[in-house]
Amino acid sequence: MLKALVVIIAVVFVLFIAGLLFRYRKAFNFLRIALGIKHNQDPHSNSEVAIYDLDAAPGVRVVPEWEHALGILVGYPFQLPLAMLREAAKDALLFITVNSLRRQRRCTEKLRRHGVNLDNTRFITTKQHIGYYGTRDWGPYTVIDNGRVSLADANYHDYPFSGYDSGGKIDWLTDSIPLFTLTHENAAPAEVAQLLHAERRELKIALTGGAVMFDGKGTLLVNQLVIDENRTMGVSFEELKRILAKCLGVRRLIVLPNYEGWGVQHIDCLLKLLDEKRILVKQLDSNHPDYERVETIARELAKVEGPDGEPYEILRLRTPSYAPGMAAPYTNSFIFNNKVFVPNLDIPGDVGALETWKNSMPDYEVFGFTRDRGMHNWTYTDSLHCRTKALFVPYGG
Repeated sequence: MLKALVVIIAVVFVLFIAGLLFRYRKAFNFLRIALGIKHNQDPHSNSEVAIYDLDAAPGVRVVPEWEHALGILVGYPFQLPLAMLREAAKDALLFITVNSLRRQRRCTEKLRRHGVNLDNTRFITTKQHIGYYGTRDWGPYTVIDNGRVSLADANYHDYPFSGYDSGGKIDWLTDSIPLFTLTHENAAPAEVAQLLHAERRELKIALTGGAVMFDGKGTLLVNQLVIDENRTMGVSFEELKRILAKCLGVRRLIVLPNYEGWGVQHIDCLLKLLDEKRILVKQLDSNHPDYERVETIARELAKVEGPDGEPYEILRLRTPSYAPGMAAPYTNSFIFNNKVFVPNLDIPGDVGALETWKNSMPDYEVFGFTRDRGMHNWTYTDSLHCRTKALFVPYGG
């Protein structure tokens, strides 16, 4: 009897595990991503930078990161160092998302204990799920349309993954992680617009914040995965270009090839627009699987002209590996008013990264921040820039 019971339990267990593996079979893709395994593609395939001229609406532009901002949009519980928030709140507002009044009270007390200027804090009550703190990705874009300021809200529905040359084939994070959803975060920009008394413009396209960079002069840098993601949503490339031109004033679209053997391909983990003329590109260890690919992209970018007709000035930032295949996320820094906030990992490369940022931005104060205890790690795909979003909308509250 006991043996039969053991056999029944074993069979049920095996069927249960088999069911889980079938249901979450794409989780193996997530493991490949996390471990940096899928690098068997040719780093020289489809490595050209493509440039498209668009018929932009006159007088429309997206405000770039380096212009003076009203404040920062962040999520609570914080996945940012309190020392960074304290520095930011000295002369700007913190717009903090919480999911309840109870959380707001806890947050206020925490900020008080750490010396953050409470006069410069504003709370936004929203529903939250796992992506609440990634305000860069789901947060709205500040748009100026012939002097009229509004917030553009794109479709934030999932995280696609792809390789160097995947032929448009992508995998999705929601297929890889049980219970992962971004529904609440996709709805949050409406609450942000309401607090700011700002007009909200809904865009029927995917435009995840970490995957794009605007220069405020009509140029938009994206990666190829942005094009592929929209295509899977039923948005053709022609329709995507039309919306970018009409709603965001994009007159020149620069599409970079995917730079990771397998990953989210977010552009802010590859490079940083310092202004409309200069681009800071990461420089990997020579034994990193993506080294050749990134070097090829850097060379291609050096041939591209900026808005003034002169080639972009390409600067380099050493990003040594802190673990096999995982490069320090120093490009994933945040330019905020007259300051630059840089993620630090407590590794020797921190010193050189801060020095490079200081030399690249001599008129700015440069701060390095390690993570607080209990906070999510800074990683090569999720760091300081991913967890912040500047807001430029006039606000009287």
